[in-house]
Amino acid sequence: MKYSLTPTRMTIVIGAGIAAIIYFARDKIIGELPATGDIPLPGVGDSVYTRNDVRLALRAQAETAGFDPDWFDAIARHESRWKLDCVSPASASDEKYGGAHGPMQMLKTTAEALGYTIDAIKADPNTAGEAAAKYMKQGNPSTFDDACAYWNTGRKTAEQALSDIPSWTYNVVVQKDLDWVKENQPS
Repeated sequence: MKYSLTPTRMTIVIGAGIAAIIYFARDKIIGELPATGDIPLPGVGDSVYTRNDVRLALRAQAETAGFDPDWFDAIARHESRWKLDCVSPASASDEKYGGAHGPMQMLKTTAEALGYTIDAIKADPNTAGEAAAKYMKQGNPSTFDDACAYWNTGRKTAEQALSDIPSWTYNVVVQKDLDWVKENQPS
């Protein structure tokens, strides 16, 4: 039997090829997207940031505060894919704190305790990074696992997070994002 490429088979082959391209290039594609949920109109409204702009701002604020920029980059990749105006669909635990917002998904109560508004964090990647750095300074983590523990649970070390919450695995999950970030530095 001779194999022939029918229109149906051609559609399947083309579709599979497009899906593969999107799968392997998704982070590059995402980086080029606007950092906000709305499609910006040129010359209309506030400044327009790309997700790469958000990455660079978070990294700069982390570095200024004395933290490894890859830590903030990995957490933001995990939490929002660097989407500036991201709002968590919110777990019940986050809702009692006003929900999680911005590229690193900061709790509203945390932002306010640091002297920031959620609107400011969701409008400017430098403000989002500055608030994240100010919060992290309070925990003063020395390792990525400790940074994950402080960011995710408010505990100062991963050991303490695991002791208090035996099922805690955030650091393990975000480690995959850190590995990706180390291989895909922003430009």
